[in-house]
Amino acid sequence: MNQIASRKSWHSSLKIAVKYNLHHNALTIKQLNTIGKANIHRWKHENDGKYLDLGMEKILQQNILILEKYHQNPFLKRSFDLQIKLLDTLFSILKPIRGMKKVFFKHRNSIVQAVENAKNFIPTSKAIAFFNLSTSTYAHYKSLVLHQCSGSPIHFCQKKYPQQLLKQELIQIKAYLSNPLYASWSKVSIYLLALRNGDFAFSLNSFYKYAQLLGYESNRHIYKYPDYSPLSTTKPNQFWCADVTILKLLDHSKLYIHLLIDHFSKKILDFRVDTASKAKNITQMVQDTHQKLDAKPTNLFILTDDGTENQQLKSILETKHLIAQKDIQFSNSMIESVNKVIKHQFLLPLKLQNSHNFIQKLTEIIHLYNHVRPQLILGGNTPSETYDGKTTDLNQYKDHFATAKAERIAKNKNPNCKICTN
Repeated sequence: MNQIASRKSWHSSLKIAVKYNLHHNALTIKQLNTIGKANIHRWKHENDGKYLDLGMEKILQQNILILEKYHQNPFLKRSFDLQIKLLDTLFSILKPIRGMKKVFFKHRNSIVQAVENAKNFIPTSKAIAFFNLSTSTYAHYKSLVLHQCSGSPIHFCQKKYPQQLLKQELIQIKAYLSNPLYASWSKVSIYLLALRNGDFAFSLNSFYKYAQLLGYESNRHIYKYPDYSPLSTTKPNQFWCADVTILKLLDHSKLYIHLLIDHFSKKILDFRVDTASKAKNITQMVQDTHQKLDAKPTNLFILTDDGTENQQLKSILETKHLIAQKDIQFSNSMIESVNKVIKHQFLLPLKLQNSHNFIQKLTEIIHLYNHVRPQLILGGNTPSETYDGKTTDLNQYKDHFATAKAERIAKNKNPNCKICTN
């Protein structure tokens, strides 16, 4: 049996274009001839009440004049098309820039307002494509903007987003992030400390998210070289790393801080402060630290850079002295990162005028670094805990997460916001 070809119907948009005399500028002569004069005459004279358009006809009539002027004015049409192309070019350049999504989220009110104002002229899908936003992301933005809640500290509708953190939890986040003691700490160390103290009952990702919403943003970005392979150790006292860093004080004087750390645990084993870089300080740190150990390590290596202060460090206490990137392929990056932490997260924020009581201050800082400030790379341990062989299971601090989540949802579903309760 031969299959009968189904009859195709003319698209409604074409009929509307003909009815309002918009087809001349949109179609070629060949296409117009395909339609036929009879169809064109019928569509033009159809009864206005023939179709159920739910008010769309009125909206179309309001914009007919604009569309006619657009098609009748070649300069206006070309100008508009060029502007669209310029915008497309701009956003194609902005798309790959790191952090653009955060910028768009921050300005979500403006984006939603612009898209909603233009939706009668530009389809929403095309408008949000300018911002490289998915439909679901824009729907999330729109929901946040249109359902702002006065009862929520971050203005998210509590009923629509019942899992959002409670007011008292946000107060805890603010307390930690605004504490001068942790002002220069990395956010992950602050989170781990609060988690261990039992003050947080939410994930690290949630902490980052709410820190940003509360205005505590960070521009820290660490670039990792793709082919970089750092030195690896499996237990304490395999490699000790020594280095010297210079601290400039506000009175223009300089202090040379000599550090000795354990590579595995990142613990600062000893330090010396001097007015110059001296080999005897490093030698003395190695000797003093080794003497304090109850169990003397076997096959211990001392890793330094190729500075002149390290030239005299030879075969101390049966240890092997290695020069980074000379005797071995690895750099001395571990102690360099510790130097940066001590300087940028502890010392420089103090804005020290001179060296008065500097040894005491540095002693207190190293105590905080070794015994108080947890690190994610150490599994949530402090350097001293890792050096002493203590293993920390962060899950033990998360037992109350489920209870806190249930309490959060229950309270957010019964908000005090007048908008939500109406």
